[in-house]
Amino acid sequence: MAAVTVVVAPLVGLGLLAATSLVLLGWRAPKSAFIVWIVVGAGIPFWFAIPAGIVVPPLTAVSLPIILGLALRIREWRVSLVDGLVLLLGVTAGAAIAGGAELASAKDAFLVWGSAYLAGRLFALNLDMAYFRRTYIVAGVIVSLWAIGEFALDLHVFEGAVGPVKDISFWNGIQERGPYSRSEAAFGHSICLAAFLVTVVPFMLKSRRPIVGWIVLAGGIGCSLSRAGFIGLGAAVVLCLIAYGMNRRLFITAVLAAGGAMAFAPDILFGADEAAAQQIGWSTNYRQYLWETGFGEIDWIGRSDFYFRTVDLAFLRVGLDLGWIPMVIFTVLALIPLLRVVLQRTGEPSEIAVAATFPILLTVALLTQWQSFLFMLGGVAVTAAVLAKEDLQEQDKPSSKVDLATAYKQLAPRFTQKYEST
Repeated sequence: MAAVTVVVAPLVGLGLLAATSLVLLGWRAPKSAFIVWIVVGAGIPFWFAIPAGIVVPPLTAVSLPIILGLALRIREWRVSLVDGLVLLLGVTAGAAIAGGAELASAKDAFLVWGSAYLAGRLFALNLDMAYFRRTYIVAGVIVSLWAIGEFALDLHVFEGAVGPVKDISFWNGIQERGPYSRSEAAFGHSICLAAFLVTVVPFMLKSRRPIVGWIVLAGGIGCSLSRAGFIGLGAAVVLCLIAYGMNRRLFITAVLAAGGAMAFAPDILFGADEAAAQQIGWSTNYRQYLWETGFGEIDWIGRSDFYFRTVDLAFLRVGLDLGWIPMVIFTVLALIPLLRVVLQRTGEPSEIAVAATFPILLTVALLTQWQSFLFMLGGVAVTAAVLAKEDLQEQDKPSSKVDLATAYKQLAPRFTQKYEST
């Protein structure tokens, strides 16, 4: 017992020191805190989790103290409808435990998703959005180049790496498609890597060098050999055309996207050889089976008794794990940004990024640290919408300021006339 205490005590002390440092960083240096958040999210595998009674992913462990530090800087908080929906999702996920839901599933909905969403809300309130966009673009380009190098060299940095929680270290394997090993970077899954890179596209297409950046991101997504990523990339370009309007750079990007689709879509969608085609065929048939069978097995609240080996559909996964009510809330949250961009024909890059992932959610569950990036961007999008609404309301208000020079010009003739008449 004494030996255990000797080993654990320094670890607890280091953990408290790290947490305190992150609180201070969020409070005094939010830009640096965001860089730490991005580096941990994009560079440390999900399965390097912290066993603290429940399994806490690295990005969630970093988010919590940073959130506290960022919150110390806030003097006013405008509540949004989406805030209520996210809170309701967490509450119903907790209630689902009484219906047999696993603690891990409820933890994801309340802790992982909630902390990432709150981090996004607070980052957007504390950071200049131009800085946020630049940093996010740089992270995306670095990860994309990593994916390209990983595919070209067949060098997978975290393959076989085991984290502190061995039960989830199965993420350290590398997926294959026919004769090729698929790029995963630190995301533990090729689709999660592709989904993250898709979220960078709307930021890149709003930058000064969108064409070169889009090519780099498309290359990284291609190296994941992910059909969902390929579709998400196209969705991101289309939504940017809707929101940003057509210009020369976006037109060239759209042409490149169409050319790339014609050149590479058949191999990615249907397989470059017989072995890859068989894998894709099996995956497609299994997803069809899930669509046809899974929704009928969902309970109102709590975990379904029906067994699935794996669920490659985010909405169905939430439903089977937590029930109809949390699934409906999650679906509404996913639809809001998509409908806003399409119907209003406008949107911030963060909102378009979340909207572009909608087709990806139809093919893969919320996995690894990609789920945190998705909810973080959702938080940023909500804050951007709230601030934009406030700016519009301020513009509509009658000005309370008095222009003394104008008032003098208007009143002086009246006083002069009155003086002369006397």
